[in-house]
Amino acid sequence: MVLLLIKKVPKLKDMLRRELGLSTDELNKLPAKYKVLGDLAIIKLPDEFSHLKKEIGRIILKNDPRVKSVLNLVEGIQGVFREPKVEVIAGDMNTETMIIENECQFKLDAKRLMFCLGNQHERLRMSKIVFSDEVVIDMFAGIGQFSIPIAVHCRPRRIFSIELNPLAYKYLLENVFLNNVDHIVYPIQGDSKEIVPKLLRHKADRIVMGYVERTQEFLEAAMMGVKAEGGIIHYHNIYKTNDIFQKPISEVKSAAIKSSREVERITHRRIVKSYGPGLVHVVVDVKIK
Repeated sequence: MVLLLIKKVPKLKDMLRRELGLSTDELNKLPAKYKVLGDLAIIKLPDEFSHLKKEIGRIILKNDPRVKSVLNLVEGIQGVFREPKVEVIAGDMNTETMIIENECQFKLDAKRLMFCLGNQHERLRMSKIVFSDEVVIDMFAGIGQFSIPIAVHCRPRRIFSIELNPLAYKYLLENVFLNNVDHIVYPIQGDSKEIVPKLLRHKADRIVMGYVERTQEFLEAAMMGVKAEGGIIHYHNIYKTNDIFQKPISEVKSAAIKSSREVERITHRRIVKSYGPGLVHVVVDVKIK
C-alpha cells in the first residue's frame, strides 16, 4: 500500500516572519490568512505593503502546493456586474479555475467574477430544502452558485436562472452542462426586474434573491413571480447590525403590500456572514400568500 504524504501548509504569518523577517507590528497589519479558490490563492494586502506584494505572492506559491497562482484583491466587489478588482502577483496568469463544493463543479475566472466562500453554509442549506415538484426562480444566478446545488441535490421540476452579466452567464451555461442539470436549469440572460414580471409572472413556488446591497429594489418583481397560491422568497441583503432583523422583514412586508400580496410568516432568518465594520449579510425566508 502506498501512502501519500500531504505537505502541511504553514500559517501565512509564519511564512512571512521566516522568509521576510517582518516584525510583529508589521505582521499584525497583514491578513492572518488567504482564501483558496480552486487552485488560486486570494489575499487582500494593505496598500502600505504594495512594495512587497510580489514577494509575498512568491512565498505563498512556494509554500502551498494547492495553488498555481496568487491573486491580490485590490478592491472589493463593485458595480452592477459585481466584478472584483484583482491582480496576479505570482504564478500562472490564467485565472480560470474549478471549484468543487457539495458534489457540484463551478468553473469561473476569479479575476473577473466573484464566488463568495463565506456563503457556503447558505448554498448547502438551499440544496436540502427545495422539493422535487417545485418551480424555482433564481433572480441573480451568477455562475450557478445556488441554482446548481439545488438542481443536483433536490431535482426540482424547473429552475429559471436569470443573470445580467454576460461573462457570468457564459459560465452559468457551462456549469449547467458540466453538472448534467440542463434538463432542470433554464438560464436566461437579462435583468430579473424586467424578466420576472414579463415572462415568469406567478410561476414560482420559491424565489432565490441571493444578491446584496440593492436587493430591496427587486422585491416587487419577486412578488410578481410568486405563484398566486403563494410561495417562499429567500431574501438576502446587507444591513447595519442594529437593523437586523427588523429592517429586512419591514422591506419585504412593504413590497408585499404594494404588490397586493401578504406576508404569511417568517420561516427562517440568520446572519450569513460579516460584511464589514458594523455590517452583516442577512437572509430572511418569507412565506408569501
